[in-house]
Amino acid sequence: KTNNHPNNLEWISRSDNLNHYYQSLDGMSKRPRGQKQWQAKFTDDEIRLIRSMKANKATNIEISNAIGKSVTASNVCNIISGRTYGHIK
Repeated sequence: KTNNHPNNLEWISRSDNLNHYYQSLDGMSKRPRGQKQWQAKFTDDEIRLIRSMKANKATNIEISNAIGKSVTASNVCNIISGRTYGHIK
């Protein structure tokens, strides 16, 4: 990772690069999840807040307005159902 000299680099496809990435992580079980993933929209604490608001009978729209960012009612639904961020309790 530290030697980026042209003689030490190779051209590979995106698919090959992703395969190498997953092999280096020992498969999908160690793939970055939640806020550790570079594309994460929410922190673990925000996910817990969303779930606690829903447990207190807030609607998805009320939750999305309270959280702000670019969260939609659909995002909230996916978080509540565990479709996304299901690993966070």
